[in-house]
Amino acid sequence: MINLVKNELYKIFRKKSTYFFLIFVVAFYTMICVLGNKEVQVMQDNDYTVQIEMIESDINELKKNNVLTDNQKTEYIDNLARLDMYKLVKERNYDNLGAEFNYVKSKLLNYYITKHTVEVYKYDYIDVGYMSEEDFNNKYNEALKKLDDFKPLEEVKNDLNNLNKEKVCEMVSSAYCDEYFNVYKKVLQYRIDNNVPYAEYSNSSTLSSYIELYPSYLEGKKNYDKYNKEQKEQYDATLESIKLTEYKMDHKLIHGSRDDSVVFYEYLYLPVGELYFVIIFGILIISSSIISGEFDKGTIKQLLIKPYSRNKIVTAKIIACIITALFFIVFSEIVDICAGFIYIKGFNLTDTLIQYDSSIGKVIELNGLQLFGHYLLARTPYFLLFMLMIIFISTLSRNTALSAASGFLILILPAFLSLYIDKFKALAYLPFYTWDLSDFLFGGKSEYGVLDFKTCLIMDIIYIIVFFILTLVSFKHSEVKNQ
Repeated sequence: MINLVKNELYKIFRKKSTYFFLIFVVAFYTMICVLGNKEVQVMQDNDYTVQIEMIESDINELKKNNVLTDNQKTEYIDNLARLDMYKLVKERNYDNLGAEFNYVKSKLLNYYITKHTVEVYKYDYIDVGYMSEEDFNNKYNEALKKLDDFKPLEEVKNDLNNLNKEKVCEMVSSAYCDEYFNVYKKVLQYRIDNNVPYAEYSNSSTLSSYIELYPSYLEGKKNYDKYNKEQKEQYDATLESIKLTEYKMDHKLIHGSRDDSVVFYEYLYLPVGELYFVIIFGILIISSSIISGEFDKGTIKQLLIKPYSRNKIVTAKIIACIITALFFIVFSEIVDICAGFIYIKGFNLTDTLIQYDSSIGKVIELNGLQLFGHYLLARTPYFLLFMLMIIFISTLSRNTALSAASGFLILILPAFLSLYIDKFKALAYLPFYTWDLSDFLFGGKSEYGVLDFKTCLIMDIIYIIVFFILTLVSFKHSEVKNQ
């Protein structure tokens, strides 16, 4: 058996398609990292040249119209106001996600909108801003002066000092007012203690989202049993966000410095998504030709005259495919990590990450490599079952092109069948919907909520055994007299 497996591995690594795949992996991850790095640079860029050029282009397009519609006028005014805003922040070299930029956007943008509304519609300031032009200019200059003397945390301190319980609870049920008010106050104090001013970077927006979601969290905690499926899913997502933010606050993980590592994970996500695609592509390449290739090339007779049973030959081929797939996984991950270190600033898969596990109701800590391992292990049934299905089709059809085409069809078919899964629950038992166990990680549920983890795992084991046996039977009864 060992010699058979070695022989099959030798065949696989003699194929040009194997090296085509390896080259594809290098090119693919290089592209992903370069694009991700460019996006990070755009988000970190305080030059604003690109934004200004885009807005000016939109303005020039609108100017080409002899007469602007009301909607076009609104768009035109908005572009003029944003152009003034970006020119100001560029001149002052403000961080594009920082507190100063946030102040300009929240306080000064409305002044620019008012000014250009007056210009476009030929209004008086009294009609638009409820004040004279002189008062308008004075107010604008006062706002600019405050910007000159701007202290990032001053606005937070003012909000805390002037906190009004009635105003805070305007949008909250009276039954939750006390708790919500205390949380609101706690967040303001946390901002001050940990230097987190109002801004648009992730650390600040996390606290803002926490406050926005908290009323829904309180409501759901009381009425969860009355919710329908969609409402429960929405509450579960809210609960996860709330618990993660509370963990970060308790451990002081949210601070005033800008967290650019979030940008990396947003665009590469530890490359779970990309690696999933790459592995499937590699499995399709090797498994679609592992048996049918012998028929295509006419080498099947040479294989069968060896002193091995057909069952051993097929088993050796499957083992060789599994070993090759593992090699592809390791190779892809090494390439991805290397590309990450080269192209992505701050790339580090050993940094501690946090994940809410709803099965235990707690936040857990793990690093990027551990998270990747969790997902890879959870998707192992998918990789193995997909491989066996393609090998079975390859054995049955004896045609590599048809086997590869069938593989693509298998990947597309679930999206089509999902349209009917609510009506026909039995569809959920098909391998397309049981083989990816990553939905169940950290207390998650299957996408369609029909089967639980245990059922899916049992179904996957059954399918793996069935397709393995079908492949053995199909190969055993294959006629080779015309080969």
